[in-house]
Amino acid sequence: MPDSKHSRRKDDHLAEAAKPAMQGHGSNGFDRIQLTHQALPELSLEEIDTGAELFGRRFSMPLMIGAMTGGSDKGDAINLILSEAAAQMNVPLALGSQRAALMDADAASQKALREANPNAFLIGNLGATQLAAAGGVDLALRAISAIQANALAIHLNPLQELVQPDGDTDWRGVTNALTTLIEQTDVPILVKEVGAGLSARAATALYEAGIRHIEIAGKGGTNWARIEQARRENSTESLTAPFLDWGIPTLGALQAALALRETMPDLQIIASGGLRHGLDSAKACWLGADFTAAAQPFLLTALENTHEKAVSATIERLKQWQKQIAMTCFLTASMGLRGLSTADGQIL
Repeated sequence: MPDSKHSRRKDDHLAEAAKPAMQGHGSNGFDRIQLTHQALPELSLEEIDTGAELFGRRFSMPLMIGAMTGGSDKGDAINLILSEAAAQMNVPLALGSQRAALMDADAASQKALREANPNAFLIGNLGATQLAAAGGVDLALRAISAIQANALAIHLNPLQELVQPDGDTDWRGVTNALTTLIEQTDVPILVKEVGAGLSARAATALYEAGIRHIEIAGKGGTNWARIEQARRENSTESLTAPFLDWGIPTLGALQAALALRETMPDLQIIASGGLRHGLDSAKACWLGADFTAAAQPFLLTALENTHEKAVSATIERLKQWQKQIAMTCFLTASMGLRGLSTADGQIL
């Protein structure tokens, strides 16, 4: 991939996202969820079904490897690792923004990703402001075509763009562009935040535009505002410093989205934002989320020193995550996720 300011920025993002200092500024709220322990489960752990459906496909568990990488040689190598592990474990993989990769005329790295893992469920990714720009819908269709995407995510990141040097601050036309995109493709469209949370107002507007899949991506996980701040000169005196912890905690964003179900029963909700293990995914599903997503835990496994070790470490992390979901079901006397939804518990 040709060197560019976009690819260098993506490498900066990877380096910063792996740092503990860029994680969890403020609780995502999941520590307030307390599931009731059942001392007489009357079931076998091995019989528990952790499977879940999203985009009309059944996966081994309600977990998506979330968007984090793309647009650089290092990001492409990480995507190859994650896609191999995701295919083996039957979980979806959301790519990071494809904009930089699509600037390469033949998008060779994108084609190689699909060729290497023909059975992987790949979710493409493009920024909302790129979609709303002139030619943006065509760019989104190219993003789908380049990887033969099973779905496409459009990410909403106004806070990140405000903090980012030369970020996009003209957000006019995004809703109309989403409607146009939906009309021009049969591929499911997911709209996601990147860590500041989706409000009920935003989710309602997206639903009215035709979106049926949202990822709330609340505050409590990777802090992209702080990552962009770290890349700025004179960051300690920055205009944007008061906004670094702006956003809706994951629990609040999830509750707001779930409250819309009464009038939007076909809205599929993916919970993300600081989920760190299978218990967090199980808690989200207990609340009513259809699926969950996590990124940073799998970025760390993908940074192992060889491709083979990184794939193996990622698979082991996924297996552990799945086992933790099963353990949660076991300890709440739930045969599977459907049973978990009616398990006893409370929000403190």
